[in-house]
Order: sequence, then structure tokens, then C-alpha cells
Amino acid sequence: TGLLNKHLVLFLVGGLFVGLVVHRRDILRSRWPWLGAALALLIWSPNLAWQVANGMPQLEMARSIGGDASENRAMLVPELLLLAGPLLFPVSIVGLWRLERDPTLRPFRTLGTTFLAILAIVFATGGKSYYVAGALPVLMAAGAIAVDRWSVRGRWRLPAFVGAAMGSFALVAVLTLPVVPAAVLAATPIPDIYPENAE
Repeated sequence: TGLLNKHLVLFLVGGLFVGLVVHRRDILRSRWPWLGAALALLIWSPNLAWQVANGMPQLEMARSIGGDASENRAMLVPELLLLAGPLLFPVSIVGLWRLERDPTLRPFRTLGTTFLAILAIVFATGGKSYYVAGALPVLMAAGAIAVDRWSVRGRWRLPAFVGAAMGSFALVAVLTLPVVPAAVLAATPIPDIYPENAE
């Protein structure tokens, strides 16, 4: 049903498909993913029919966004680091590494590859960084386990991490949410740092 509201769900579907092909082809040999895909297509069909009947405005919008593809590609990783939290992005990087390399997380390896596939698809299509941001919590969860182990090894580590988390939260909120009044937003550096907020 997410496709009725956001076509960006297709990036997730594509990423999951790649992750399953790389790590869990046994799931794809079952009928259940294909029945689920058929059901999703059936639920999505009224929206798809409307798109076709009206000249595919979603593709027109995608072409318009793709006009800024080189800038979007250049800003993809820096903005993802920002959206992950400027002081917390190492947690995401550790999480991605653990999902791809840590034997204890082998059952979840598909999720790391899914993230990388979504990142590659968005880069190839020249999409915006926030198209990938929805996949960051999976990396954060995997990285949080390592942070938990790290934080108990010294008195200062847990308070330092909590401070970094709170600082990142405050900064990300100001940069990405409508916290600053619209009347003064243009006078701040926010539109230059994260233009989507100004939009």
C-alpha cells in the first residue's frame, strides 16, 4: 500500500531484490515473494492506471529531479552523513560493516546489501539523498550493538555518546524539520546546507 502514496518504495523493493539475489536466493525460489509482489501490484494498480491515463506525471517529476543529477550525486554521501547525524554517522558506517562482514549478523546480511543497492540505484538515477535515508535506521541498529559494547568500557564513553546523540538530534532537527520560522529561514545558512528544508 506504500506505493499508493510514495513511488520511492520501488527503490526499497529493488534494493531488497538485489539483497535477496546476493544472499538468499532460496527465498526467491519460494512462491511467497512472488505472490506478495502480485498482491502489491494489484493494490497499486489504481494508482498505476491513473498515472498511465494522465501521461505518467511521476516520470515527468523524476525527469525534472534528474535534471540536477550531477549535483544530487555530488551531495549524496555528504547529505546522508548529515541525515544520519553529523556526530553519529560512524554508527551507521560500523553498522554497515557489521552487516556485511560480522559472522554473528550473517542472517541479516541481506539488509546491508539492500542498503548498498538502494544507494547505487539512487546514485545511478541522480535521486535525492533522502531517498536513501529511510534505510539508515537498519545500519544504526546494527552499529548500536557495537556502540553498546564500546560504551561500557570506560566512564566517559557513555556520556560522550549521549552528548553526541543529543547534539546530532538537535542539529538534524534544525536542518531538516520546519523548526526555523519561514520568515527568517532565508537569512540562515540552512538553505545552503540542506536545500530541501527551504523547498
